[in-house]
Amino acid sequence: MGGGLLLVMLTFVGWYWLAEFGCQMSSGMCRDFHIPMPWEEPEMFSILAPFLLLGIGLFATGKWAIRGRP
Repeated sequence: MGGGLLLVMLTFVGWYWLAEFGCQMSSGMCRDFHIPMPWEEPEMFSILAPFLLLGIGLFATGKWAIRGRP
C-alpha cells in the first residue's frame, strides 16, 4: 500500500516538474504557469498515466490484502 501511494505521489511530482521544465524552456518566460490537464497535454499524460495507474493498482491491491487478513 505504501509503495503504491509513493508511486502516485512521485508521479504527481514528476507531472509538476515536467510542466515547470517545459514552461521554463519556452521563450515566453513562463508568465502563466499552470499544471496542464490530461486533455491539454496528452503526450505528457501518455507517459505518466502508466505510472499513475500502477500506483493506484498497487495501493488498491495493498488495501485489499490488508482488508482480507483475519
